[in-house]
Amino acid sequence: ASLSFLGPNTDALCLIRMWMFHLFFAASLSPLLIKTYRMTKLVGGSNTLQRVKISHKKAFTMTLPIMFAQFIILLIFTFVDPSKQHEEIEMSGGDVQQRITCAHNTNALFIIEMLFEGGLVLAGCILAFKSRHLKGDFGEAK
Repeated sequence: ASLSFLGPNTDALCLIRMWMFHLFFAASLSPLLIKTYRMTKLVGGSNTLQRVKISHKKAFTMTLPIMFAQFIILLIFTFVDPSKQHEEIEMSGGDVQQRITCAHNTNALFIIEMLFEGGLVLAGCILAFKSRHLKGDFGEAK
């Protein structure tokens, strides 16, 4: 995603930057959320005496709704309010400065992404709180 920030701000690069950042955010966070949920369900849910099984395939399919929701949000905003280059010219005294940035016409994408991605981070915090008493044997990092 960092390589998409190289080069001038064109309309195409502005769209690629919008897609890369938000899609990779969801792609990197969703497996972590599902892994933590899976561990709390398998190990932490010892209140019931039922056997719980979550296969790798089921865990993978549990990540898909997060990715699909992010894809739909980005697809809608690609057509409704796409990120385009925006030129700003500032004159102060004898100096003239030109800046070309990527911008949207409204703050709607920012608000929706803050709610969606903030909700994912909040879900991660809740799952981390629920899994805080699990034994260290179940974690990979030491």
